[in-house]
Amino acid sequence: LKYTYVCMKIKINPKKVSIFQPRRSYNTYEAEIRYTTRLLRLISAFRDRGHYSASLDPLSQKVNDRRRTSWLPANFAQHPDVVRLLKNYPASLDLSAFDLDNLSESQKFYLADEVKSISSTNGEWSVVELIEFLKSTYAGNVGIEYSHIENDLQRKWIEDRVEGYLGPRMWTLSKVSDKMRIFELLLRTDHTATFLNKRFPNAKVFGIEGCESLIPGLWGILEEVSKLGCEGIEMGMAHRGRMNVLHNFFQKPLSSICNNFHESEPSELGDVKYHLGTRVQLTVRGEDEKDRIVHISLAANPSHLEAVNPVVIGKCKAKQFFIGDATMKKVCPLLLHGDASFSGQGIVPETLELSDLPDYTVGGSIHIVINNQIGFTTDPRSARTSYHCTNSAKGVGAPIFHVNGDDVEAVVVVCKLAAAFRQQFGKDVVVDIVCYRRHGHNSQDDPSITQPLTYSLIQSHPTTLQIYFEKLKSSGVLSDDDFRQISSKVWTEFEADFKDSLNYKPNPLEWLASNWQGAAIGSLISTRPYNQTGVRLATLSTVGNALTYIPPHIEVHKDIMKLIKSRQKALDSGEGFTMAFAEALAFGCLMTKYSPDLQAGLRGLTADQRTLENANNVEFNTLDVQLQEHPSVHIRLSGQDVIRGTFNQRHAAIYCQKSISPPYWQLNNLNVKEQASISVCNSSLSEAAVLAFEYGYSLSNEMALTIWEAQFGDFANNAQTVIDNFIAAGEHKWNNHSSLVLLLPHGYDGQGPEHSSGRIERFLQLVDDDEDSIPGKSSYSKAEMQAGFAALDFSKDGVITKEDLARALARFTDVPSERIDLRLAELMTELSSCGDSSGNITKEAWFKLLESWCLQNSERQTNLIVVMPSTPAQYFHCLRRQIHRSYSKPLVCFSGKWLLHHKACVSSVEDMTVGTFFQRVILEGSRGDNMRKRKTVGLVSDADMKRVIICSGKVFYHLYHAREAAGVVDVTLIRLEQIAPFPHDLLGPAILRYPAADIVWCQEEPKNMGAWSFIKPRLMTTLRENGVVKTIEYVGRKPSSSPANGGYKLHVAEQKELIDRALMLEREKNL
Repeated sequence: LKYTYVCMKIKINPKKVSIFQPRRSYNTYEAEIRYTTRLLRLISAFRDRGHYSASLDPLSQKVNDRRRTSWLPANFAQHPDVVRLLKNYPASLDLSAFDLDNLSESQKFYLADEVKSISSTNGEWSVVELIEFLKSTYAGNVGIEYSHIENDLQRKWIEDRVEGYLGPRMWTLSKVSDKMRIFELLLRTDHTATFLNKRFPNAKVFGIEGCESLIPGLWGILEEVSKLGCEGIEMGMAHRGRMNVLHNFFQKPLSSICNNFHESEPSELGDVKYHLGTRVQLTVRGEDEKDRIVHISLAANPSHLEAVNPVVIGKCKAKQFFIGDATMKKVCPLLLHGDASFSGQGIVPETLELSDLPDYTVGGSIHIVINNQIGFTTDPRSARTSYHCTNSAKGVGAPIFHVNGDDVEAVVVVCKLAAAFRQQFGKDVVVDIVCYRRHGHNSQDDPSITQPLTYSLIQSHPTTLQIYFEKLKSSGVLSDDDFRQISSKVWTEFEADFKDSLNYKPNPLEWLASNWQGAAIGSLISTRPYNQTGVRLATLSTVGNALTYIPPHIEVHKDIMKLIKSRQKALDSGEGFTMAFAEALAFGCLMTKYSPDLQAGLRGLTADQRTLENANNVEFNTLDVQLQEHPSVHIRLSGQDVIRGTFNQRHAAIYCQKSISPPYWQLNNLNVKEQASISVCNSSLSEAAVLAFEYGYSLSNEMALTIWEAQFGDFANNAQTVIDNFIAAGEHKWNNHSSLVLLLPHGYDGQGPEHSSGRIERFLQLVDDDEDSIPGKSSYSKAEMQAGFAALDFSKDGVITKEDLARALARFTDVPSERIDLRLAELMTELSSCGDSSGNITKEAWFKLLESWCLQNSERQTNLIVVMPSTPAQYFHCLRRQIHRSYSKPLVCFSGKWLLHHKACVSSVEDMTVGTFFQRVILEGSRGDNMRKRKTVGLVSDADMKRVIICSGKVFYHLYHAREAAGVVDVTLIRLEQIAPFPHDLLGPAILRYPAADIVWCQEEPKNMGAWSFIKPRLMTTLRENGVVKTIEYVGRKPSSSPANGGYKLHVAEQKELIDRALMLEREKNL
C-alpha cells in the first residue's frame, strides 16, 4: 500500500496509516486512495481552470449569471469541471464533477504539502474545506492562469505565494495605513474624472470611470519594483484614463491639464492632449521607511492603440544598455492595454515574441489590461475567439492574473505580485483588470444604443469608490464625516487649479523656442558636435585592417576568404571599395573616438578647395568652426538576416567552419584604445514590432546610431503604421527626435512585384516639403518670420538689438552660459552686413538672414530625409552624417541590391577622406562621380549638351553603360542622391550649365510610383525660380497597379526600352 502511494506521488500520514499495524480493510485503503486521487485532481483543476469560475465581472452577482456567459465562444458550451462544481455555489456544490458525490463532507484526507496553505498544520482537509480554500484562492475575485508556464520553478513560485496564506486573506490588505492610502488614491481618481467631465462636458476625455482601481494598482507596482531594485519605468498606454494617470500617477498639475483643455493658445505640437507623453521623477517610500527615486517616462502614442508597445520596449532596452543594467532589473517596461486591442491587434503577439530574444529582451514587461468587456461598441463574442482577452500572452509563458476591478485591494495585491514576478524571473506578466466602462468610448458617445441592458446595469451599479468606502466604513476605518471632509478638501484643490489654468499667459519666447527660428538663432548650440563626415586616412586604415583580420583559430568559408582578400586589395590600392566595405568602414570610424588635430583643420574646406561646384552646398555655406571632440558611437543594426545580409554582402560575424566556437565580430575588435560596441541583431520575422522597437531605441540616446534594415524594401509596408505615426510624424506631433536609419533594399532586378520596390513614393508623400516654393520663401514662412521678429523686438521700436538676442538665447535653458556668448558673437558676425552702424537688426535684415538659413538648413526643417546613394562613398557619408550633424532626423535610405555586387559600383579611398562629404547632387566629372576616372567617350561641352537626364540609384549605371556602348556624347547624367528635402539650391545651378539641353527624369518604377510625382512639381519650381522655361520629360515604366511584373525576360525588355528611350537610341538608329 505504501508503495502504491509513493508511485502515485501521494504522501501518507505515518501517524494515521501504517502497513505494519493495519487497522482497516484493504477496501478502505483502496477507497482512500481513490478519493485522494480525485482530490488531487480537484486541486489541479482549480489551479488550471479555476479562473473560469472566478467572480471577475463587477456587473455579475454570481457565477452562473446569464450576462456573464452570454458572450462566451460557442465551443465553451460544455462547461469545465470547476464551473460545474460551483454552478450553484454557495447554496450547493456539484461534487459529481469530480466523482466525489458519494463522499462524506466531514471526512478528512491527508494531503501533506500538496496544498501550500498554513491554515491546516496537520495537512488534513475535508472536501468542503478544500473547495472553500481553493475557490477563495483561484476562483474568488482573482483568477490565475499559470499552468501553461513550462518552467517548474516559476509555477511553484506562484503557488507558494497564492496558497502560502489563507486564501481569503491573500487578496486583501491588513494595515489600516495601506487601506487609507488606497482610499485616498481612489477618491482622487474618482473626483478627477468627475471634475473634468463637469468642467469640460463637450470635450473628449476618455475617462477612467469603471476602472478607478487602476491608479492604486499602478502605485502598487511602483512601490514593489522600487523595493526590488528598479530605478526607472518606461510606460506606454492608450488614451482611456490617460488624464487621470497623468494627474494621479505622474503628478502632473491639474491646472496644466485644464489649460490643455482650454486650448487658449495654439500649440506647436500636433496631437491631441490624450496622446502626449511626459516624464517625472517620483520619490517612493517603502515599508522599510527608505525613500527611493524612480524615473518614469510615458511614451507619446497614436490612436493605433497597441503600436506604442514595441516603442516602449525599445526605449527600455536602450536605457538598460546605456546604464549598464545587465540584470535588466533597474529599468522596467509597464504597458497598459485595452481588452479588444490586446486580443485583436497583431502587434501584441509580435511584441510578446520579442520578450525572450537575446537582442530584444528587456527582462520582462508588466502588462495591465483595462478590460472594459467591450470594444468601441463590439461585444467580446464578436471581437475574439478565446474566453479571456489575454490568451496571446500564453504563447510566451507569461502568467496571467485576472482580477475584479471593483475589488481594489485585490487589484493592488495582484499588481504587486506581478511586479515581484517580473523582478524575480525577468519574464512578462499580465494583470487583467476586469472592469467596465461607465460612459461610452468617449464622453460624447451613448453606449446604450448598442448595449442597453449592460448600461442599465452600469447606471445602477455603485462606483468603486463607493464600494470601497462602504467596506472601510463597515470595518470602522472611516466614517461618513471623514469621507465628506476628504472629498471637500480635494474638490477645493481642484477648483483652485482650474482657476489658475484660466490665468495662464504664454510668453512669446516660449513660442519662439519651439519654432524653427529658435533653432536658427541657436543653430550651433547642440549636444551633437557638427563634424565633417570625411575621415583621416590613418583612421580608415586602422579600421580597414581590423576588417581584414581573421583570428588564426577560425577556419573561414572560402567565400569569406575571397571577400577578405578583396578588402585588403582595396586598402592597398585605395580603389575598389564596395558598398558593404564602405558601410563597415563608416561603422568602425563612428565607433572610434574622434579627436581633431591640426591636419583635420576646420569644418569647411580651405579657400583653394572652395570650388564653384561647392559654392552653394550647405556643407560649406556656413561659418567655419573648429572641429570638436566626439565620443565613440554605439551602433545597433537590426532586422531579418542582417548579420550575413540578405544579399550575402555584410558578414558582420565570421563563423568557423570546423567548430562551434563563437563567431568573430571584426567591428568589436578594432584594435584601438577606445571604441564603442556594435550590436548586429538578427530579428524575428516581424517588421512592425521590430521597426517600432528600433524607433524607441533611437529615442533614448541621440549619440547612438540605430539602423533597421528590411529584408527587402518591399516588406516595409508591413510596418506602415509605425512609419506613418512614429517615424514620419513623431517630431511634429510629440517633439520626439530620432536619427533612426531605415535601410530599404530597392531596385528592379526581375525578381517580381514583392522584391523590387521599397515604395519610394509612399515615403516621399510623407515628407513635409513644399512643392511650390523654395525653403524660406513661402507665405507661411514669411508670417513666421514676422512673428519671430516681433517676439525678439522687446522694446517694440522696430529693430532687434544685441541685448534682445542675448535675452532670447538665455531662454535656451539647457545651453551652458559660455556657449551662449560664443553663439551671440557668431550671430552678430553673420548679421553685420545687414544691420545699421549701431549693430541693430532691421526687419528686412532679419528676413534676409532667415531666408539664407532656410535654404542651407532645409534638412533641419523637414521631417524625413530620403536618399538613394549610388556610390559606396556616398553611402559611407550619409551614414556618418546621421551622427555628425547638430540635429536628429530619420533617414530613409533606399540601398542597393544589384549595386552591392556590381563591379562599377565602387569608390576610391580619396572620396572618404578629410574634406569629402555627402553630395546631394552628383554631376559628371565632379569629385563625387565615381566614374570620372573610367570614361571612354568624351562628352561635348556644356553649351552643346542636348539632353540632361536626372536619375537616382542603380538606373544611373544602366544609362551610363548604354551611353558608353552606343557612343552617345551629347547626353549628360545628373544623379539626384538626396531626393527629399529637394536640393533646390544645387539642382537649379546644375541645370543652368546646360542652356540648350532638354530635361528628362528617368526611373525604373512605374509612372504612378517611384519619385516622379514628387520630383516633377519641385523641379518645375526650381526652373521657375531660376528663370528657366522648359518642360520635363518622363521616362520610365507605364502606370501600373503592381510595382513590377513577374517574368525576368519581360523585365529585361522593359528595362532596355526605357534606357533606349532615355538616351534616344531609337532616334539615333532611325537617323
